[in-house]
Amino acid sequence: MRSAATICLTDVLRSHFRIQSQYPRTEFAMKNVTVRLRKSVIDQLDDEADEIGVSRSQYVRDILDNRHRADRLQDYLQAREERIETLEDRLESREERIETLEDRLESREERIETLEEQLAQRSELEGKVEDLPEKIRDSDEPDPPFPVNWLRWWQRR
Repeated sequence: MRSAATICLTDVLRSHFRIQSQYPRTEFAMKNVTVRLRKSVIDQLDDEADEIGVSRSQYVRDILDNRHRADRLQDYLQAREERIETLEDRLESREERIETLEDRLESREERIETLEEQLAQRSELEGKVEDLPEKIRDSDEPDPPFPVNWLRWWQRR
């Protein structure tokens, strides 16, 4: 029984390379090659060959014919992984930038709230200052004593 990773890699190779015989038997003279393999490897080859409907020999020929394509696929996958790493680094950088901007925004919003409170207090004080002359005129206090009036007159001159 093959693992999910083996099935996946086999499926990827098969779909990517569309493994089929590239050379009909009549096109080239073939020579025998003897290779000793473990029984488990032969069983896997038989299962994979059966899945795509070819003989074990044809399947092994197709694998050998396409062996350089697997290298190119590995190079392609490695390049994609490097691109993914680059994009992940850029994403991390952008996330850090977003955090920084969010912190700055929060600090600015707090500053705006503080300034709005100060502005409200100032407006309240200005209103009180504007009302002060009327309160002074309307007050029932007697005129200050003569020396105070004289001092005020003297300072205005």
